[in-house]
Amino acid sequence: MLNENDRLSLITFNSYAKQLCGLKKVSNLNKETLQAITNSIKAYGGTNITSGLEIAFQILQSRKKKNSVSSIFLLSDGQDDGADTKIKNLLKITYQQLQEESFTIHSFSFGSDHDCPLMQKIAQIKDGSFYFVEKNDQVDEFFIDALGGLFSVVAQDLTIKIEINRQNQLFKKFFKNSYVSKTYGHMWKIINQNQELRININQIFSGVSKDFIFEMTIPKFEIKELQDFERNLETINVQLTARPVDSMLQTLKESKLVLTLFTDNEQVAQDSEINDNVEFNYIRVKTAQAIEEAIKYADKNQYNQGQYLLSDMLKQIEKSHPKNQAKLQVLKDDLVQCQQNVQPQVYQIQGRYQAYQQCVSHYNQQSQAVRLNDMYQIPLQRQMVQQQQQQKQQQVWNKPQQLPQQTIQLLQNPQQQIYQQQQQQQQQQQQQLIQQPQQQQYYNNHY
Repeated sequence: MLNENDRLSLITFNSYAKQLCGLKKVSNLNKETLQAITNSIKAYGGTNITSGLEIAFQILQSRKKKNSVSSIFLLSDGQDDGADTKIKNLLKITYQQLQEESFTIHSFSFGSDHDCPLMQKIAQIKDGSFYFVEKNDQVDEFFIDALGGLFSVVAQDLTIKIEINRQNQLFKKFFKNSYVSKTYGHMWKIINQNQELRININQIFSGVSKDFIFEMTIPKFEIKELQDFERNLETINVQLTARPVDSMLQTLKESKLVLTLFTDNEQVAQDSEINDNVEFNYIRVKTAQAIEEAIKYADKNQYNQGQYLLSDMLKQIEKSHPKNQAKLQVLKDDLVQCQQNVQPQVYQIQGRYQAYQQCVSHYNQQSQAVRLNDMYQIPLQRQMVQQQQQQKQQQVWNKPQQLPQQTIQLLQNPQQQIYQQQQQQQQQQQQQLIQQPQQQQYYNNHY
């Protein structure tokens, strides 16, 4: 997957962290060295995630040459309370120059004792992906999914600026008391309450769609007549800046949300009421929110309340209008699966982890790596994961079957084995005939 222009460093951590090797080019010679180092890794007690990431930050900050795309892969099966806060402080105080650099942290959580929310918080510090690895033998497939994303990066340092057009005279007249009532997902930053919001994205992949949803409440305004120049109202201004990979120049794009106003007694065209794409993405984030709330209820052992929210969300989807039924079916399938996951006993074992992965996936439009009908997985990610799965399956087919020792001997010299078995059976029968008169004599003497 990686070529000789890519570089890799390995770090382990338990109660403390250790750098196993510095940044090495993934050449044919170094691959053997890196493989040997990886095979020598053993698990020890303790989980100090912060110490491991601190060494990773040191490596990134001290490197003389920077690759166009960089990332940290964090793999952990344990817990480290407050690690996300400590990592934020490291970037804020000790490694300030890294705070503005466009590298990502992808977290991979596995095992029965890991902390899903913590690993997600760590990933979102640098706009990375969170993966719940349900089966340990699939770790490589999750790594490859993340690599597929890194290989597809087309732009970095993206900033989306959303500005409510409050200075507009028509806005002041009709929407003066309007406000942003809700945002969906952790990516939103409120710069100026009810005036400006921002979203920062470190990296974006080729062929990926990112849709961000917020709600704006517009109080009812009584008006009997509209002038023609008042019909179209510029409500929101949006500005996107991004830096293409291998370029220091920024790209700028701007757009405006224009609403067409009608009075109560005017007829509105049917096709102007609903935007299919907006409605689907609204349902998507509402699904993520329902799963998130169900998790919170389950954490408090209030399973029935969570089940009610999930059932209600399923009913809302049935009443919706989006044309893409295949994508809607994915949302419905996840809600049904979540209903199973947030039940007693199931939730405590694996249910919580699975539900949390679904929640994060739908909020962030993030691939789940091994899912068959994953609507967020880009073509390269899907192709790379499938190739890895096929290679693993081929290895299973090519692996010689381990037969029991007796069967192997029988296959090597079947005639001799059959003769020996017949001789053993005859000896056992003769021994039984000898023992029977003795047993009969014992019976006559004692009874």
